[in-house]
Amino acid sequence: MNESFPCSTCKALCCGPVELSRDRMEKICAYLTTMPKTERKRLARQKRSVLDCRFLDKKNHRCAIYPVRPWICEAFGKVETMPCPMLSGPVQAMPLFLEDEGFKAEYASGKVGDSSRFDWSAWAKF
Repeated sequence: MNESFPCSTCKALCCGPVELSRDRMEKICAYLTTMPKTERKRLARQKRSVLDCRFLDKKNHRCAIYPVRPWICEAFGKVETMPCPMLSGPVQAMPLFLEDEGFKAEYASGKVGDSSRFDWSAWAKF
């Protein structure tokens, strides 16, 4: 089993729309207020397909909100049914009870939609 993700060569193949909880959206909004306006504008100008996560920085192939990314994104590559497309299996196996508890905790505050509805242009104005 590999010890780390091949992040330096990653092209964000797994970054599609994900459901967002109310709590997670609050964390994302708080994080965005710390992001420089120039960075928010740069991200707002990027063209994304309907299958791209809106938080994906298309130029750099990285998550623009990585420190506050949804739990499902954090679990990617650690849950057997969500392998990294760059690898043949999970990087590190996550015990099923942690997988279940993570999902329960993430959505305890309720779902508010998914990342495909996020609008960078609204944040580029602040």
